[in-house]
Amino acid sequence: MTNAHIIAEIEALAPFVRDLRAKPDAEPQYCILSDAVVWIDEAPFYDVKPSKWWYIRLVWDCRTKLVLGREIDQPEVWAAAHRCFPEWIGFMPERCEPTDELRALYTRVMRDGHEHWPCLRADNPSR
Repeated sequence: MTNAHIIAEIEALAPFVRDLRAKPDAEPQYCILSDAVVWIDEAPFYDVKPSKWWYIRLVWDCRTKLVLGREIDQPEVWAAAHRCFPEWIGFMPERCEPTDELRALYTRVMRDGHEHWPCLRADNPSR
């Protein structure tokens, strides 16, 4: 998969991402399929084929790495997402800034090996 293809898929998600609104009761969960901290109000998009959602996982991964203080593997994905949907709820400061709470959630799940949200699966309870 080329970077150009990935960027094109990120761009294609923009109209759906822009319409999402933060839910006050949304809490961070660990998404095992993305190895990322994700809020349930950031997905799913019912009008998008599940295979296309795979690309938002790359953005979640970038964000989680930032929160953990790690280097982003694909900075061009992060930059494309910011360019294509800068107002996305996933970019809210409380979701992107490194906090003890978010680091603790990730660390706890990695240590204990449970407590995850099967994001973007057909049996997702949010669907």
